[in-house]
Amino acid sequence: MAARATVHRPRVTLPSLFASLQKEMCAALTTRRRLITHPGAKGSASEVRWEQWLEKYLPKRYQVRRSAFVVDVRGRISEEQDIVLFDRQYTPFLFNQDGTTYIPAEGVYAVFEAKQEINAGLLRYAGKKAESVRRLYRTNAVIHHIGGKQPGKKLPRILAGFLALDSGWAKGHWATHAKKTLAGFSAVQRLDVLSVLTEGSAAVRYGRSGPAITVSDEGLSFLFLELLRRLQCMGTVPAIEYPAYGRSIPTRHI
Repeated sequence: MAARATVHRPRVTLPSLFASLQKEMCAALTTRRRLITHPGAKGSASEVRWEQWLEKYLPKRYQVRRSAFVVDVRGRISEEQDIVLFDRQYTPFLFNQDGTTYIPAEGVYAVFEAKQEINAGLLRYAGKKAESVRRLYRTNAVIHHIGGKQPGKKLPRILAGFLALDSGWAKGHWATHAKKTLAGFSAVQRLDVLSVLTEGSAAVRYGRSGPAITVSDEGLSFLFLELLRRLQCMGTVPAIEYPAYGRSIPTRHI
């Protein structure tokens, strides 16, 4: 019997898979940047591309909406968020009115600013938008299970990030400039992950001496794994206290 020929398959790694996807995203966003002249339309194009990527690769428990507002039971509303990552299993209702989406604050895992470019002004703008979400009130219902009930879980800190195609700073120095900008943020404005497709991604941690940034040139793969790690640490969102929302509905007893 003839010997079976050995098949040599190319070695596949996560960075190599994401590298091809990153090239594809860079090409698409660069084309849109060149062809679309209106700033608002350029921004929308960035949001759509990032929304599609997050929706495609994140686990299904995390759902994605772009150009959405976050609301709370007290009637307050956030600034419009480019991208909102939220839970649908434990947040069973969204509000859609005239094409605009409103998401209850309890269901939000993360918010992102998606722009063509990263710079100091846009980072500060993203921080203020993240603050408008984090300052909303979140209910936290008692959890009922087969063994009885337990108090609502500790409210997780909502994540925030910045996603861009390119940098407005000198080539190779974006992370250094971003760190200097983030040093001036208050606790509720802090951004956790940054991505610049043409240069790399970064994870941000905050201590007494200010922000510390871990940077990788493997942009999308690093961003993807860092985001998943932080989402995993968050666990599930708090259970909505439905009676609290129900109190805003007029009723009468007969």
